[in-house]
Amino acid sequence: MLGLGVGEILVIAAIVLIVVGPERLPEMMRAAGKGYAQLRRAAEDLRRSFVMEADRMEAEERLKDLEKRRSDAAEARKQALESAGPGAVAQEQRIAPPPPPPPADGPAPDDEAALDNGEARPTNGEAPHEAPGEAPDEADDDLLPRASLMPPPPRPSAEDGGRE
Repeated sequence: MLGLGVGEILVIAAIVLIVVGPERLPEMMRAAGKGYAQLRRAAEDLRRSFVMEADRMEAEERLKDLEKRRSDAAEARKQALESAGPGAVAQEQRIAPPPPPPPADGPAPDDEAALDNGEARPTNGEAPHEAPGEAPDEADDDLLPRASLMPPPPRPSAEDGGRE
């Protein structure tokens, strides 16, 4: 702490007490505390801005590295396909990209398949593969709620006359 010992601090405190006086000492200490707090905040803001700038520069470097790796991989893939011959290019073109995920407010994937096949969706709450009035198959047991998933029954409260 600036190389000051306990003795030097006591001498400085005594001089400040004599010069400022005991009446104004509390407000001077308050002002000094506020100034010190502002100085600490400014130092913390400066440190934070240096860290943010360093993080931004690191992110830019990672982005450049990632783009370089991506272009290198695309070039290597292109060269591999060219060296493999025309059969590999035809096979590459046959591979379809994965279907996009359904929109959050759109129909479920099973419903889309049913609509694509021209099947009508049931409106009575039954599964699409069941005929009206037909019981579900044993394979549909996983559609039924499990006892462990059911909420526990309500416990009687003291107001109802039950014991807890």
